[in-house]
Amino acid sequence: MKKLGWRSWLLLIFAGFGYQVLNGSAFLINSYYTLFANGMNLTALQVGTCMTMVGVVTTIGYLFGGILGDIFKTKTLMLVSHFGCAACLLYMTTFPPYKVLLVIEFLLGFFAIGTYWGSMTRFVKSLGPTEIEGKLYGFFYGLCGLSGTVIGLIVSAIVANSGNETGLRLLLTTFAVVNILAAVVILIFYRGYKEKSEDPDEKFKLEYLGEVIRMPEVWMVGGVTFCAEMIYSVMAYVSPMLEADFAVSAALITVVVTIRVHFVRLLTSPSSGLLVDKLKSPLKVMKFALWGSLIITIIMTVIPWTPAFAWIAIAAVLLMSILFNLSTPCWFTTVAEIGVHDRVRATAVGLACTITFSGDMWTYALGGKLVDSFGSIGYRIYFCIMIAFFILGLILCRMTSAKIKTKKAAN
Repeated sequence: MKKLGWRSWLLLIFAGFGYQVLNGSAFLINSYYTLFANGMNLTALQVGTCMTMVGVVTTIGYLFGGILGDIFKTKTLMLVSHFGCAACLLYMTTFPPYKVLLVIEFLLGFFAIGTYWGSMTRFVKSLGPTEIEGKLYGFFYGLCGLSGTVIGLIVSAIVANSGNETGLRLLLTTFAVVNILAAVVILIFYRGYKEKSEDPDEKFKLEYLGEVIRMPEVWMVGGVTFCAEMIYSVMAYVSPMLEADFAVSAALITVVVTIRVHFVRLLTSPSSGLLVDKLKSPLKVMKFALWGSLIITIIMTVIPWTPAFAWIAIAAVLLMSILFNLSTPCWFTTVAEIGVHDRVRATAVGLACTITFSGDMWTYALGGKLVDSFGSIGYRIYFCIMIAFFILGLILCRMTSAKIKTKKAAN
């Protein structure tokens, strides 16, 4: 990445930390359920309602955030997101009433997705030339993994050495401070280079939303990334099976989870970015991830779930984590591959991400229902459904590639 100067590297590093902490801020109550419940004296219903509030906002926020990203300047939206999130977190340290807390959770979701998501896709792209866009997103996600490790260790130490109320206040303050630091770096060093053209014809218009919605390639890319996101869903269900069905020790599970959560992303995402730029096609990388996940899920569906096969289950978790993190940098660069005009780039990404993450609203509920109804057989039924989605993703990859070739031939 010789074409990146120190300013771009600095911004990319803080973007990685900023994304991790901003996205994490919206879901803090999910990650630290007990700490919030005890520290703020919330009932289980109240905590659940707060989590639902964030979920509702984020579900509708991707497309809305994409539109905002095409209308307003990238720098403005990112500053609003970081400073707004920091203000919400600092106000939460006063332990406000429950109804006020609901409003704050809504705002955290709005800042994390509504104002940040679309601007983030433009921000990363603007840090270097188009030919290294894959590297930019790969290293961006790798830095997110590094920041998650660093912040996770700091937060764990804070929570472990503090009481409920003190620990919660320190947790909120830590996330607020990192948000402010990220905003200050963007404020000082981000020049807004490669911002949108001042040509009136290049500025976002409402009819452009219809243009994006009518593009079959955007829907197909959203379908591909939706199917790739199912990799995480399979991984989420294999992990708890390690102890329950394969009799893996708690200590070994901790090691596996640590590697999966903190180290795989750090190493795999940059590799994915380099691979995307070498192959000149994020769809090819996505296809590889889907093929690998399809094979692994089939193996997990047919093998006996006994301690004798524990190492296969462990390998499946780690390999699917690698495949998932190979695919994530491609979620945004596929928009460039299908030839979306830059004036509607963020809107197109927003629509694709709305499709991608729509599965979060029902896949886990479906998995839980199947397991409750059929026990271990429910896991196998769920894996068969995921296998069908991986096959669908491969079909959509082929259709999208054919569409791209047809468009290039026509031009």
